[in-house]
Formats: sequence, structure tokens, C-alpha cells
Amino acid sequence: MTLTENLNITIKSPLVKSTRKYNGNIKWDDFKLKVEQTSGIEVANQVYPDLQKIPNGDVLLSDLLGGNEGGSFSNDIQISVYDSNPQSIVNNLKNEDLDVNDRYKMSKDKYEALDNSVLKWKKKELLAEYSINPPNNVQVGDKVHHNLKGSGLVKFIGKVKEIDSGERWWVGVEWDNGGKHDGSIKGHRYFTCKEGSGSFVLANGLTKENGGTGNNDKNETNEKEKEKEKEEEEDFII
Repeated sequence: MTLTENLNITIKSPLVKSTRKYNGNIKWDDFKLKVEQTSGIEVANQVYPDLQKIPNGDVLLSDLLGGNEGGSFSNDIQISVYDSNPQSIVNNLKNEDLDVNDRYKMSKDKYEALDNSVLKWKKKELLAEYSINPPNNVQVGDKVHHNLKGSGLVKFIGKVKEIDSGERWWVGVEWDNGGKHDGSIKGHRYFTCKEGSGSFVLANGLTKENGGTGNNDKNETNEKEKEKEKEEEEDFII
């Protein structure tokens, strides 16, 4: 991979794990601005524990990350970042008093209604990252698989104004093992299926069955992380 090609980088912060492509020729200072947009951590407060020393702001991202012999880079570059400001929004969300036990003492509706909850913050970030463009991994009529819902049939692909005012592209699926509705939401019908067998999901959570592009990375994830990922995915099944 040359310096001008995109590097596949996963940014890990206390609230977000996001994989995106970055140009290898971007300067470190400019990259930190992109990290702020992704993680919510202000540039001045960003701490990178994996870096042995603070790099010069003009150093190129590709030079900082190095690479293999011949100038090639791994397809799995991970960069961790933390917030040094204990009073920041990110740290307040991370350390909010609403612990796991409190979460399950209140109803999901009440939890989702909290203005500054981690759930709301993650939903906003995920919706900003995914489904801006029409999905190219599935089409109507495809048999698909979802990590939580199992197998289903794609019945609709398009924007759903009742969910997010039509900002994103959603996939309507009729599930083999039950969903949430019959293909309509708030009185507007988008597709037809049996009552309680349909729902809308983001396309990034779907893989085609019979040779689809699956991701086996989760096999190496411990059980706690798997449960956390399942909770987050469930929030995008509508």
C-alpha cells in the first residue's frame, strides 16, 4: 500500500470503537481533528497510550505508524485514545452514575429518555457513521443473517422518515424467528410481512447467507465484550 492510499484504522476510545479509512499522507495534527470528530475527545485532551512519545504535529500518519518491509501496512491498525480531562463530556458519560444495576432497575424507555446517556451518544455516532449512502451489500429479495435476529428476508431498502427524518438508509427484514411489527411504523407501511415478524436494521449489521461476506473477528472477543456488542446492536433493531 502506498502512502497515498487509504489506511484502515480502528480508533478505540472509552465510548467508541470505529473503523474508517484515512489517507496516509495526512499530518498528525489533522488526524487528531478527525479523532475528535469520531470519539468526541478534544484535541488538547487526547492521550495515546500506545505511542512511546508525543509526535510532531507535522509528521505524516503513515510515517508515525510505520509499516512492513516494502512500505505495506496491516489491514488491522488500531489506535487507542483517552481523555485527559476528568470533567469532559466523554468522561462524564463514561463515569455517569447510571451503572449496570441502575440501568436494569429502570425501564428501557426511561433510560433512552435520559438526554446525556451513553446510549444516546452512541446512537448519534453510529448513525453518523453508517447508512449515509444506499447499502451495497444487500438487496431486496436477499436471504440475510443478523447477529441477534438470525435469518431473514430483505423486503425493503430505503429511508424511513419515522425513524430519523429520512436521513439514513434502512433495511426492512422479515425474520424467520420473529421481529417487532408487520412492516409498518407509526401508520406508514414500508413493506408487508406477518405481524410481529418484521423490523428495520442498518445494513452494516447484515451479511448475505450462502457465501456472504461475514466477519469472524468476533470469535476472538471475550464473552463480556460479546454481550456489550449485542446490547448496542439491539438498539438499532426498530
